Amino acid sequence: MKKLLLLLFIPLCLSCTNEIALNFNNEPSKLILNAILFSNKDENKITLALTGHDNVTYITDAKVSISINGELKEVISESTYDKNSPGSSLGDYITKLHFAPGDIVKIEAVTSDNKYNAWAEVIVPNPVYIEKIDTTSSVISNAIESIKYIHLKITFEDEASQKNYYRIAVNRIQTVSALSKETGKDTTAIIKTSETLLCNEDVVLTDGKPTPINSDNIFDSPENRYGVFDDSRINNKYTMSVSTQYFPYRQEIYYGIHEKLKNITNIDMKLDISLHSISEGEYFYLKALNKIDSDIYDSPFTEPIKLPSNISGGIGIMGISAKHSQMLTLPSYVPKVLNETNNPNH
Repeated sequence: MKKLLLLLFIPLCLSCTNEIALNFNNEPSKLILNAILFSNKDENKITLALTGHDNVTYITDAKVSISINGELKEVISESTYDKNSPGSSLGDYITKLHFAPGDIVKIEAVTSDNKYNAWAEVIVPNPVYIEKIDTTSSVISNAIESIKYIHLKITFEDEASQKNYYRIAVNRIQTVSALSKETGKDTTAIIKTSETLLCNEDVVLTDGKPTPINSDNIFDSPENRYGVFDDSRINNKYTMSVSTQYFPYRQEIYYGIHEKLKNITNIDMKLDISLHSISEGEYFYLKALNKIDSDIYDSPFTEPIKLPSNISGGIGIMGISAKHSQMLTLPSYVPKVLNETNNPNH
């Protein structure tokens, strides 16, 4: 809960001017509007809450208006809470609008008592297309274990006529072939996970401070866990280097996730590599989260980090991204069994 309060309550700014002191004793409540949207998704979530000294109060009866290019497209009058959806909250408002590159999108939220009114407006960026992806693999050993890595070389071309902001992301999609414990028949289960990226070898992703993948961070700078970057070090075409660990999980790991499976016969694995064009506000927001999530932030000598906000009349962040993806197919495998005693099939 402490992390949630930190992310929501820190006074927000986009620059070093007009900073607000970190003292909430006399601060009135503010309306939080968080909307990290995706232009290609069928559903997007907008979250509303009020700041407080010890916790947040989610707003469930506000009016959320969404306009595109100056035309009102949708009004959402109540929140939609799905307890079965990971990461959902009482203050979620779901929209099914689609956004196209170049659209000017405005979101305005007004509480039912008209006491709070917050809004933001962003332009949907143009997607940048991945031209090709080259892959290699390696095994790096230390004193404890040997770890296999997949190295990705991702080539794309930046639109040089304007300032651009991006995020690189990799998702693992595993199709598990097994028997159903309930029916005894063949079945499949799909596991989707967001991969932790190792960005320390790339000049752009490390702000000009690359280090070898198997060495310590000699610059003592935060890891780029969210894979964000701008085009200040890119001259038109660029080939980006990122890596991720390759996990051929053992059988008991899958049974822990899917209790209704047995006798796994095969795992098909794919990587979904996505290049997101993002808005400026989202870029600075994720850069700040990189610092908050880093080990450096745990130091008692670290100054408080101020999260950026582009919300008028409140605090929070609004951003819309446009992405292009490519899918890579990795070799399939049969997961090993740790030992016969731990084999869930017996």
